[in-house]
Amino acid sequence: MRPRCRVQKSHLMRKASPASSISAREAVLLGLTIWALYVAAIRMPLLYNSNQNTKFLHGLALAFPDRLGADWTARTVDGLPLFSGLVYVVAAFAAPVVFYLLEVAILGIMCLSLLAIAWFASRGAGGLASIIAIGGSLVIMVSPAHIEVLHGVAGQYMTRGYLQPSEFGVLYLPALLFAQRGKPLAMVIAAIPAAFHPAYISISVVLLLVIVLSRWRDDLGLAPLTLLVSAGILALPSFDLALRFVPTDRETFKLANQILAFERIPHHSDPSRWAGWSAMCKLVLAILAIAFMPRGVMRGALVALILLAVCGTAVVAITGNAEVALWAPWRASIVIVPVSIAILLGTVVGAIFGRFTALWLRVGVCFVASTLAIWIAGEGIALKLKTWGDRNRSGYIQYVLDHHAPSDIYLTPPSNAGFRLDAMTAIFVSRKTHPYLDVEVIEWKRRIDLARRVYSEMPDSPQPRSVDCESLTELVASYPITHFLHPASRPVVDCGGLELLFRGDEAEIYPVS
Repeated sequence: MRPRCRVQKSHLMRKASPASSISAREAVLLGLTIWALYVAAIRMPLLYNSNQNTKFLHGLALAFPDRLGADWTARTVDGLPLFSGLVYVVAAFAAPVVFYLLEVAILGIMCLSLLAIAWFASRGAGGLASIIAIGGSLVIMVSPAHIEVLHGVAGQYMTRGYLQPSEFGVLYLPALLFAQRGKPLAMVIAAIPAAFHPAYISISVVLLLVIVLSRWRDDLGLAPLTLLVSAGILALPSFDLALRFVPTDRETFKLANQILAFERIPHHSDPSRWAGWSAMCKLVLAILAIAFMPRGVMRGALVALILLAVCGTAVVAITGNAEVALWAPWRASIVIVPVSIAILLGTVVGAIFGRFTALWLRVGVCFVASTLAIWIAGEGIALKLKTWGDRNRSGYIQYVLDHHAPSDIYLTPPSNAGFRLDAMTAIFVSRKTHPYLDVEVIEWKRRIDLARRVYSEMPDSPQPRSVDCESLTELVASYPITHFLHPASRPVVDCGGLELLFRGDEAEIYPVS
């Protein structure tokens, strides 16, 4: 029989010294305060921002079929069914403010988890003073100046202040904390992000393997029921994807992946675009964090995730494989970077307060950290108030909202990402929002090319030109378009048969027969 683990309870549940001990009430109050400052500091745009125009579409179309039911993209195969279900429930049965509340909760999980990881790395030195120093530093890192300190590489991040499927990756942080303390619930928590975003499947697999191996090594038991639930949460999304996204044929599948990886999102998928100085600095930080982190599951997780990211990047850089590029193994950096920074932050704070016990030093550090955090939180609140104050709708958006018919389909410039959800009406196509099934990706590309020709919105034409009437006629003959949206900043429309329906400061609307 294998001897009981020499664990290393000091690794799983490190005790603070008497001088650094704090009461549960103090910890809760301080944690809530730091959470509030963190949320206040970070930029939180209004609905619907950036990726929300893509990720919210299927759920909103299900909740409001009379508004978005005619939209072709909304009827493509949904790659994010669980998140779409969440959007549908909130949109159909609650108020939009719930989307903001969910984001506040997600930010709280991230902030408090990073605080706990840093506290663990500090070994509890300094007590309340070290928590204030760490918490203040975390608030500073999410300042409204768009400092992307906690972001991963390739434009990937865990949170950016607005609700989207990728933000459920914050659950990896409490999963690591639970695993570090030997709690089997860590396995379930680590599996959940993969159910919300397929790109997280590989990260969840790696973390589950690390947690299981760590529990086996430390004689903590594998908790069969918990392991079974975790495997189910992880397997169901993969099985669902395999059923609903069966490749039409090898060539079609390959072409669709090439379009998505290297035409639609090369900034995320092509290492030659992002593997530079910033990525190398973040890799160095991760290696330093591993060096300072004591032996345990968190250290093992960092090592495994770094191997996943580095090896995957090498494969894509050498082969140019679009499938691996879309899989984006370097997305693991969204966990690696914030965890590494929290470990290094805690190590530095612990070293300072562990070596220097002078009261004036502790008071001074706390004063500087808390003052800067409050200042940055104030800037964040001011930015939120300005954003809210500037929320007035454009005239043409209000016109579409007021005069919508369920069969309306608007042709808009492909670069106009926000019109569809701002006006809650169907559109022909948007470059921002694309499908995932191979034949639908190719149809999306065809639509984009047609719309670009209509608006003369080609890569080799930086200056807007007049509408291509011949391309407009071809498009209308092939697709059931009811309205044509023309930006007021572009040259005047001179196509026969078009009669102006609405003119505003930003756009004109023409009915199309």
